[in-house]
Amino acid sequence: MTDGHTIANNLGMSIGASRAAITNGWFDISQQIGVSGHSLSSRVVVVAGASGTGAFRYGLKNAQFVVAINNDPYAEIFRYADVGIVGDLYDILPKLRDKIQSE
Repeated sequence: MTDGHTIANNLGMSIGASRAAITNGWFDISQQIGVSGHSLSSRVVVVAGASGTGAFRYGLKNAQFVVAINNDPYAEIFRYADVGIVGDLYDILPKLRDKIQSE
């Protein structure tokens, strides 16, 4: 998941992760978002690749604006995201990074 870390660092963002990402060894347990992890109260949260189960959603309850990226158009995350982008996070995140950096 090095690409995710690079993109977050380039944008001045922090990294958080779902339980599934932690279980797969992609992130450290200290980065877990949700009922058994951290709760975010950021102005903008970009959720990339997480399905958005109820436990994960709990960690986003105080976020002001949620952008969701998922290749499954029926992912639960889209129910409560302010903006939803259907597609592959590995295609979309670099484009998002480039757009933000160009402005």
